[in-house]
Amino acid sequence: MTTEKTGILFIRIASLYLLFGLGIGIYLGVTKDYSVVSAHAHVNLLGWMSMALCGFIYIRYASSICSIKARIHFWGHNLGLPIMMVSVVLLTKGQPLAAVGISIGSLVVVLSLILFTLNVFEGVEPAKVEL
Repeated sequence: MTTEKTGILFIRIASLYLLFGLGIGIYLGVTKDYSVVSAHAHVNLLGWMSMALCGFIYIRYASSICSIKARIHFWGHNLGLPIMMVSVVLLTKGQPLAAVGISIGSLVVVLSLILFTLNVFEGVEPAKVEL
């Protein structure tokens, strides 16, 4: 799979996280139960915004970014984030062992974002302008 196709997958999945985050927000407003506000914020920031921005960067710089790192980033991000979010909700509902899931999910997401950062430093160059 090319880096451009991976970027498109990032944007498509990001749009699903957007809808999911909006659903959580509606739940918060309707029930006045704000115990899952942390999950709402993380789904919107790590799911929607971060993934969409990563996708656009992968598409824009597709020819110079490592596609293997991009794919590992994609799968790590999309495995780690749901584990982290479910664990956050469980922790707020009184399940203390959920802290382990938060740690594991967070670690997977952070490692994935480290791969993204390496890709950016190795593959994103300023545009060359000839005068």
